[in-house]
Amino acid sequence: MMHSLDQIVWPIDALGDAILTLAKFAKLPHQSILLVSPLHKSWDRLGDTCSGESSDETKDRRFSYQRWLDTAAERIGLEVESVAAPYSDVEAMLRHAGPALIEIHATEVQIVAVLGASRRHLRVVAPDFSIRTVALDEVRAAVCRTAVAAHLQPIEILLNEVGLSDRAAKKAGRALLAKRMADVRIGGCWQLRAPGRRDVRWGYWLTMMIGTHIVEQACSLSAWSLLGWMTFSGRLDDGWLWAWMLLLACVIPFRVLSLAAGGQLSLEFSSSLRRRLLAGALRLDPDRVRVEGTGGLLGRVMEADTLEQLALGGGLQSVLSVVELLLAAVVLCSAASQLGGAALLAAFVALATWLMVLNVRRREAWTDARLGLTNDLVERMIGHRTTLAQEPRDQSANETDQSLELYLDPSTRLDRATAILQSQLPRTWLLCGLLWLAPTFVYGSESVTRLAVSLGGLLLAKQGLQRLVEGLDRISGAIVAWRRLRPFLAKPDHPEPVGDPALAASSRNSTSVDVIMDSRNVTFRHANRSEPVLRGVNLLIRQNDRVLLEGPSGGGKSTLAAILSGARLPQAGVLLLCGLDRQTLGRAWRRRIVLAPQFHHNHVLMGTFLYNLLLGRAWPPTQSDAEAAEQLCRKLDLGPLIDRMPGGLLQMVGETGWQLSHGEKSRLFLARALLQQADVVLLDETFSALDPETLSRTLPKVLDLAPTLVVIAHP
Repeated sequence: MMHSLDQIVWPIDALGDAILTLAKFAKLPHQSILLVSPLHKSWDRLGDTCSGESSDETKDRRFSYQRWLDTAAERIGLEVESVAAPYSDVEAMLRHAGPALIEIHATEVQIVAVLGASRRHLRVVAPDFSIRTVALDEVRAAVCRTAVAAHLQPIEILLNEVGLSDRAAKKAGRALLAKRMADVRIGGCWQLRAPGRRDVRWGYWLTMMIGTHIVEQACSLSAWSLLGWMTFSGRLDDGWLWAWMLLLACVIPFRVLSLAAGGQLSLEFSSSLRRRLLAGALRLDPDRVRVEGTGGLLGRVMEADTLEQLALGGGLQSVLSVVELLLAAVVLCSAASQLGGAALLAAFVALATWLMVLNVRRREAWTDARLGLTNDLVERMIGHRTTLAQEPRDQSANETDQSLELYLDPSTRLDRATAILQSQLPRTWLLCGLLWLAPTFVYGSESVTRLAVSLGGLLLAKQGLQRLVEGLDRISGAIVAWRRLRPFLAKPDHPEPVGDPALAASSRNSTSVDVIMDSRNVTFRHANRSEPVLRGVNLLIRQNDRVLLEGPSGGGKSTLAAILSGARLPQAGVLLLCGLDRQTLGRAWRRRIVLAPQFHHNHVLMGTFLYNLLLGRAWPPTQSDAEAAEQLCRKLDLGPLIDRMPGGLLQMVGETGWQLSHGEKSRLFLARALLQQADVVLLDETFSALDPETLSRTLPKVLDLAPTLVVIAHP
């Protein structure tokens, strides 16, 4: 039964109930926690902002809306992703969205909770907690209503002036509308899913790969069994030959399907692994990153490629080898001496597995030596160490020779053991299998056909053992790589609090309290240090204050800045922002207080100059965002740099900066912090790279733009 939109939409003030209800009906694992729905009156006129023509106020409201959804979903243990599509692909977006929340616009913003879709209908959860069906075209029209309204009026005026018939005018109107909205992206769709899930269909592709490989091997075995039967029985007539060729021809499509399924499985695994590694890298503890160093972290990251290649190749090889070995065992059992051949094959499989387990230790020693070389090389490069200039010539190669010797010994042992396993074990199996069949062949206790089938089973088992050994070798490498990548995949010891969704959705610079930051007896101690770097710190920062923190090097100024900005958590004491603690504010803490860290802890990322400026803002930017960024840069005396770059703000600057001086990078970091429009701006030695003249022109602008400013500097 079809229902109208009025019967299935959720009001905006019931959005929290809509998320929980949709998660329950979609059978997503979640926690049943009360979610206070957003009650911002301005949200009932959000409008469509995907066309790039929205105002800054509307964009800020939608940004707050997105933050509320992100925080609310994470609070109940789920993830939400905003999805947008071109106007022509909105129907496909809706069809593949579920479970999702769809935003539609009428007199106010309303929500459709979509479970799934068919070709022309959507299955939705209604506010009365029932599952209903609604026409997909009706939802599509409601989603696009605001965007279409902006383009529809000039089209109607044009068609009225032309004077077409009603049918022709309707057809021409659809064509003109599609043309005018070709570049317009329609949003308002938020997909809901369990954490880490990206619609991965591992089971489907694995089942297809195994199933097609079994059919392929069955066709191959049947073909050669038929050929052996025809040869030994002397029945080589045309009909049987055509049957043999047909069986061989069937092998080809199933081989193609098996390879295609394996390739798709590889893509799914690769994308899922890289997402998990990226998420884990962003959760790493700053102290651990500093202790391990760039070289050690780079070595671990390089193991990601090793894990991906070895796990995929080894896993697929092992799965296919198991299929071949099982088929070989069935052939050997049905051919010659009952269970003797299968028992011998099982013994060889157990031997191969045991030897590969022993080989894991050799691979671990080799991996540690290789990563040690990588760490040493990277640290030397970063430190600009030149042995030719810094060490005597007769001793310059001693340290390198020792490192290479430590690497060569485990490498030699691993290569020797791997070569013996991969080359000798399958050959030994074939020799033992022939010796097992020798008495049967000599005494003639079995028919010639059964002996031929037994030989085929031996060859199939040899192929399976070869695959198994190669696959287990790759899996052992993947296990070692996985252990090295474990810090990226483990859960953090101190996860960042989620916070309250209503506070996450509050707009920037919305505080009206006098006291912004209140620190009482804050204490912090670095890992592996006995004495705390901060002990009993008390700090009170009021709105519009200008605070200067001075102290000697190593006194804890940067650590205090990291704690105030939320990058670190205090180990003792009380820290409040606008009267609320970190557990209550969650990620909203970092949006309200922004830190520009020291130069060596800040980065110019690969991308345009504008991209590096607007980190922390909504992306992609509007024209007003770009204009605000350029105005701020010119106030900070970066106008000559923008005029000098061929692409202006859209100039690609790379990871190290496009011809940017130390002072220009510092002002880029300063502009990045100011553009985030936070309640408090912390500048950690940001002005140290500026000459006195540039500082005298820049500092007054910063004092005017920053609502509350904390500057850290040396005395």
